[in-house]
Amino acid sequence: MVHSIIGPSSAKTILSCRPSLLVPPAAGGDGDNTYTSQGDAAHQLIETCGLARFLGEGDSSGNPRDHVGEHINGVEVDVDMANDADIFLREVQRIKTTHPTAEIFFERRIVHSVVGEFGGTMDCLILTDDQLWVLDFKFGMGQTVNVEDNPQLLCYAILAMDAVGKRDRVNLTVVQTRKPHPDGLVRSWSPDYSDIDEFANTLMLCIQQYRERKARQDSGEKVYLTLIDEYNPTEDNCRFCPGKANCPALRAMHESYTMQTKFDPKYVARVLETEFLVRKHIDAVKIQAEAEMADGNEVPGFKRITKYGNRRWNAEMLKADAGQFTADLIGCCLPGTQVLAPSGKLLSPAQLEKKGVERSLFEHLVERPITGVKVVPVGDFGDDLDSQAALDDALAALS
Repeated sequence: MVHSIIGPSSAKTILSCRPSLLVPPAAGGDGDNTYTSQGDAAHQLIETCGLARFLGEGDSSGNPRDHVGEHINGVEVDVDMANDADIFLREVQRIKTTHPTAEIFFERRIVHSVVGEFGGTMDCLILTDDQLWVLDFKFGMGQTVNVEDNPQLLCYAILAMDAVGKRDRVNLTVVQTRKPHPDGLVRSWSPDYSDIDEFANTLMLCIQQYRERKARQDSGEKVYLTLIDEYNPTEDNCRFCPGKANCPALRAMHESYTMQTKFDPKYVARVLETEFLVRKHIDAVKIQAEAEMADGNEVPGFKRITKYGNRRWNAEMLKADAGQFTADLIGCCLPGTQVLAPSGKLLSPAQLEKKGVERSLFEHLVERPITGVKVVPVGDFGDDLDSQAALDDALAALS
């Protein structure tokens, strides 16, 4: 999915922490986020089933539950994901039932016709002659989302009207299935045009300011370093910001911690209040360090080593013959040892050890997948990966 420089999902951050757009993104990106991958898969499931159910496109049944067990970009569709997707599609169906002639679009990408930096992709856009609906699916378990005065949804409203023209009524809906809210899982708001216009004016002023500052920064002036008073580091603003590793505000916060020389209750309180932000900054710096070291740059006192995942049963042996594999595993254990959970699923190696089975008895059936690299002090255990080629060789050896 292509993201604009200024998009609906980042609008709240841009408005409250304006210099963030100017901070150089970390080398190596922001890291692989399992929750982001799951959310992307859930959105794709909605699109696949929605196109089939409402537009007759594709070979899907249109029922998310029929996809349980399938994989979308490496993520398995489970019952919970299917049920959540169905809640979203039922809201689309409710609107379609009351407005039979409505046009329905899934994953509708719109870039503003005048402001090229501003654009976004709507999970679902529904149009009639006099109304439009924007439905946004929140799959994660992070922040509870309010629908009224929501900057992301107001951005969608601006983009939709720019693309299809004004309607008598704009309806904005959030479907958030995994976080409780007093207004329920499906929440809607119909803003007045005065609300939308006021927000649009504020956003456009912010974009104009960004353009002017970006031009100065492109000419060689490090503008982002001079705006320290305008940063607003908060959990919401920093969670998905790509500049966390290089943010002057987060660096200053981290440095203030390292300068402390004695116990101070106020200092402790400040650390506890901002622990999330500093931890995010450190994680981003680690990712950047790994990327820089892969390019041959040194970080004094640190090295890159192979990163392994949790031990698991040998995937190839299981795939070849699950029944024979289970029999081999039972043969490694003491008589009467249960290797299956009540659900019928194999216990993990760690669970089997907790039952008293010696690791050496079944270690030949176990593998530890290589999941990437990590940066550690030079004295830590692990072979140094002095180049990206070394990591590639390690991954190739596994396969």
